[in-house]
Amino acid sequence: MKKGIFTKILYLVAILLLATQDIFADVSNPPQTIPVPPTQEAASVKSIFCDEYTDITSIKGFSGRGSATATVKSVMGNDMIYFDQGLGGWSFVELGTTINLDDCEALCFDIYVVKTGFTLKVYFGQGASVTIPTPLVEGWNKIEIKLDDYRNLPAGKIPDLTQISKIGFINGGGYDRTVYIDNIYAYGDLGGDNPSVDPNAPTVAAPTPKHKDTDVKSIFSDAYDNITNLILNNPGSPAAEMAVVTPFEGDNMLRFNLLNWALVKFDPTLNLDGMDYLHFDVWAESTRTIKLGLGNWSSQANTDALTLNAGWTSFDIPMSVFKSADLTNIIVSKIFSGNGFAITRLYFDNIYTYKGDPVGTPIIYIEPAPEPILAPKTVKSVFTDKYNNIANLEEGGTVGLTDFDLVYRLTEADKVLRICSLEEMTLHTTATLDFSDMENIHFSMYCDGEGGSGTLEIGFQAQGSETAYYSSLFPVLKTDEWNYVNIPVHELKEAGLDCSKIDKILFRGSGNIYIDNIFAFKGDYAMGLGEEGTISVDWNLASADDVLPDKEKAYLGVNLAQGSGGTVHGVFNTNYSYPTFKDLHYFKSKGVRLIRFPFRWERVQHEVNGPLDMELDMKKIKEVIAEAERIGMYVMLDMHDYCRRNVDGVTCKISDSGKLTKEHLADVWKKIAVECQMYKNIWGYDIMNEPYGLDKGVWYSTAQAVIDAIRTVDMQTPIVIEGESYASSSTWPSTGGGLIGLNDPANNLIFQAHCYFDKDKSGHYNLGDFDKEVSDPQQHIKRLQPFVEWLKEHNQRGILGEFGVPGNDVRWLNLLDEVIAYLKENRVAATYWVAGGWSSNDKVSIHPLKNYTVERAQMRIFEKYTKDYDNTSSGTGCILHNESGDLEIYSDVTADHVYVKADKAMKSIALFTMSGQCIKKESIGSSEARIVTDGLVPGVYLIRILIENGSVRNFKFVKY
Repeated sequence: MKKGIFTKILYLVAILLLATQDIFADVSNPPQTIPVPPTQEAASVKSIFCDEYTDITSIKGFSGRGSATATVKSVMGNDMIYFDQGLGGWSFVELGTTINLDDCEALCFDIYVVKTGFTLKVYFGQGASVTIPTPLVEGWNKIEIKLDDYRNLPAGKIPDLTQISKIGFINGGGYDRTVYIDNIYAYGDLGGDNPSVDPNAPTVAAPTPKHKDTDVKSIFSDAYDNITNLILNNPGSPAAEMAVVTPFEGDNMLRFNLLNWALVKFDPTLNLDGMDYLHFDVWAESTRTIKLGLGNWSSQANTDALTLNAGWTSFDIPMSVFKSADLTNIIVSKIFSGNGFAITRLYFDNIYTYKGDPVGTPIIYIEPAPEPILAPKTVKSVFTDKYNNIANLEEGGTVGLTDFDLVYRLTEADKVLRICSLEEMTLHTTATLDFSDMENIHFSMYCDGEGGSGTLEIGFQAQGSETAYYSSLFPVLKTDEWNYVNIPVHELKEAGLDCSKIDKILFRGSGNIYIDNIFAFKGDYAMGLGEEGTISVDWNLASADDVLPDKEKAYLGVNLAQGSGGTVHGVFNTNYSYPTFKDLHYFKSKGVRLIRFPFRWERVQHEVNGPLDMELDMKKIKEVIAEAERIGMYVMLDMHDYCRRNVDGVTCKISDSGKLTKEHLADVWKKIAVECQMYKNIWGYDIMNEPYGLDKGVWYSTAQAVIDAIRTVDMQTPIVIEGESYASSSTWPSTGGGLIGLNDPANNLIFQAHCYFDKDKSGHYNLGDFDKEVSDPQQHIKRLQPFVEWLKEHNQRGILGEFGVPGNDVRWLNLLDEVIAYLKENRVAATYWVAGGWSSNDKVSIHPLKNYTVERAQMRIFEKYTKDYDNTSSGTGCILHNESGDLEIYSDVTADHVYVKADKAMKSIALFTMSGQCIKKESIGSSEARIVTDGLVPGVYLIRILIENGSVRNFKFVKY
């Protein structure tokens, strides 16, 4: 599971300590990740140095023997306090004003330690210090100091918590350490329970509603009489908080903190039959996406993803969107994050339904056009919401009944061109378009069917020319469905169009047509989300009986993760679920033969050392295993608990002594093995997901205890051991290498690592942009290599249990292609994160959309490898993938050359990594060429050939 998801988020003050190993440590390497943002209610926080809240003081300087080189330093865009070789003596952060912490419960912080851990003490410069009981370990440490620890000190040593002017830190062992400090705050009861006091609330009110009272049924608005009350029925996971706040007198708002998903119940229930639109205003701190659903316990309907801008965004959703729900009996609304990650803070206002039309801007509701996923540098955009447009469009005239306007699909952030009763029309561009260096011009089209089946021709005209050039390609218009056309630029050039000075785009045809995503591009066209149309699956074949393949082969599989999150224990099919048989059948149809199956410890065993829950959870899990076995699929059972669970109402992590021990984990796995050993398709017991934050040596001894327990009842099934912390492949020699010493009497261990490819390696992809996340075109391979090379060096079997990329940029897809090719070549099994019906909002999800009718972009890469993943080639050289029939391509594996022979002369050849970096480019001028591949690092590459007539040919090869 990705870092931080579904784990209990501690209230924290992030004091980031990058500890060094005495004087020999590398102090130049700052943290590679940032701490999980604090989630404590803002009204209960006193912030000292934290971007998440409003600070009540400032940092005026530093003092103490260990603070001589202290400064504020930027790390990954975040300011942190940096002590270089400090903490050998008291190192104080001096506050700009004296603050009162006497009404607070705790001081919280995160500590990042490099190489060698140590014992930390915290001191306010008066009274006595408090020692953190658990020694700090390498990596992030989450700490919460109860201020009662100071209040309970002996008389004469209790600090005056009403007069805090400094906070000091020291290494209890006395040695210097290098420290980064961030996010310092305290929390607790601040003397009031009024949730309306909210320093983070909007500073401006939502737009004033303008619909007549008689046309409105109001749910939450001060402008109308509300007909219901709102109750948080299910906070989701992590648990969201809902409260009514009043930032302005008489202006109530509905606030959500940490919203991933939540169910809000209406009391009394609503009859919205006959209403035309649902209106609501949402305030966000920055650009976000959400979805909103209405329904009852038997039927629901959701919007598509709605984009929120920073500040207020207003929506008017046609009630027809919710037509599959029973509008006469609306009991709940489901509100959830559009990307699968919790949104820190949202405010809603003016939630109501109404009769009639929206006020002002024309708004339509059709499904969104598929999102373009080409790299921005390969695109010249005219009309898209994704790229920067190089010109605007203006109406230049219509013929006959043609009616044109610019409309919005729900919000002004999503514009669409609408042409009704098309005969002929012209669009002028406000600047001339130079597409001479582009290869294709793209249009997305949608026909609503109300004006007939629809036909369309697309033409262009150059500045100063009287001649219009229409493409010979006639787009296929699908009723109530988006389609696209790519018009070759070379075709227009050959017809006589000056493609460097286009200033008119022309349409002729019939019907009511919507047009979006007008842009020119060069390179391969990577279809956007769902552009290939509906999924074609032979469900009878996919669900048919089948035999299990060779278990010893390497497989490419997926995580079906419905059971990994939600409230624990939770309610089955409300807070969590398990893979459906249709999930299994769909992925079987795609060639998948291995499923990683996350589940939670507390659900299968409610009390430590107690019996398994055979009435529900183990029963459901075994049903999935049995169905997978019937259709010939392997299952890897994954306990997805990070070495933590609830014991006697308290969340505990495994330790050598305490409420949760290695013996408890060994007990549950022995019982699971008894229940599952009879199945032939158990690929392995993945005994614990990402065992992070444990004391030194605890994970090793725990893993050994579990191995010993399982082998008393099952000597056949492989046992899968993940690396310490987050099982990172990039740090495997240090976080996983020591596990080589584990003793398995069956000699049947498999080692598992995880790897994500965003900047902070978390898998959140929070920066939202490929260029911001990827700084090195080979960083994905470099992160995988330590694990893969370790497996080869020690002759061990391994699996990459989690990896995934977003589907909104073709460069992520190319990167995914290269990752899988690298793993395949090294015969390392892998399971993609994430799939399963509850993962649709996750930006890396590979699960199909809209009830198995729309394919994810990632699947187009993934499916290429599943059926022959273990059929690796021997030797060195290149495996070529030729995408054109007019080229003869072959490789000389002994000389590391690739030879190309074309029917026409080639102008140039360029060599790219799959991440888009051009490695070399050569002018050719003939029909034959040789490409030298000697010296290239192993991986997938793209060779792009420009033919003399302006057309382009591409092919891929894998360098071993």
